[in-house]
Amino acid sequence: MGVHDITYLLFSGNVEVVSDDELLAAINEAAQREQQIVDDQLRAGCDLIINKRGGSKCVVHRTTCASVAHYLDRRAEWLPNGWTVELLRREIRHGGFSPRMPQLATEDDLEEIPTYLSCQICKPDLKRQFKKSADSKTSDPNKLGEDRIGRRFVSPETPEPWTLVRIERTITAQGTTTVLYDENGSVPLSPGTRVRLLPKEPALG
Repeated sequence: MGVHDITYLLFSGNVEVVSDDELLAAINEAAQREQQIVDDQLRAGCDLIINKRGGSKCVVHRTTCASVAHYLDRRAEWLPNGWTVELLRREIRHGGFSPRMPQLATEDDLEEIPTYLSCQICKPDLKRQFKKSADSKTSDPNKLGEDRIGRRFVSPETPEPWTLVRIERTITAQGTTTVLYDENGSVPLSPGTRVRLLPKEPALG
């Protein structure tokens, strides 16, 4: 069985027929191949990492940012400190094993992304610290319908994007009170605040 065949098994999750040495050889090959890609992009001038958080948030970091810099060391990502071969096998059995690759970019590349925020820890030196699509629009929370469930929004009190998961309304003689919820609970909104609908999440390579 060749190393490429073993590498395929990493992604299929079937590693029972592979010896420990063969498994480590396949992992080393995958790590080396990915490291070459990362190194080439860094040499080409990519000095930013685009990180998607929670499936709905796109944050731009410096490549030196402590929260994402570990993605650049592909061997360390494939073979975390303290991991044994048996632990690797167990992870692979659960549907395959492929550590996340960093999405490296230059500032010019950010023009292709409709919406992003800059990391507030590493504070990358960007012309635009955040970007909202020109196609986005503001809405009265009291007029949001169930068709907006699952869409992303920002608002003055919550500048980072959040995903709407539930709407609760109370109607009284004094008017309508609306409470919006994301994955973490109710979204803090002052009376009269409008929320901005963001474009559907872009597919990032």
